[in-house]
Order: sequence, then C-alpha cells, then structure tokens
Amino acid sequence: MKAKLATESDSLRLYGFRVEVICPKRQRILCGAKDGDYFSQAKASQSLH
Repeated sequence: MKAKLATESDSLRLYGFRVEVICPKRQRILCGAKDGDYFSQAKASQSLH
C-alpha cells in the first residue's frame, strides 16, 4: 500500500489547545497523572498533518 502525502485539505492549524486527564472512577493511570491534570499550548501556531 502506498503512503498518501498530506495535502492542504488534510491539515489542521491549531492556535491554542488544552489536554485534560479524565480518568474513570476507581481506575489508575500509569504515567502518574491525576484526574483533572492538564497541559496547554497557546500563543504559537501548530500545524498537524
């Protein structure tokens, strides 16, 4: 199968985002994060392809 090259219509431009941990009750997260922890990216343009 040939790999498809990204085109302008396949891209997404982000200017800011936040990722928040949501953990089901009575479950644990192996990376040490806690429910409600988050990180964010702002004031910089990010392009995802």
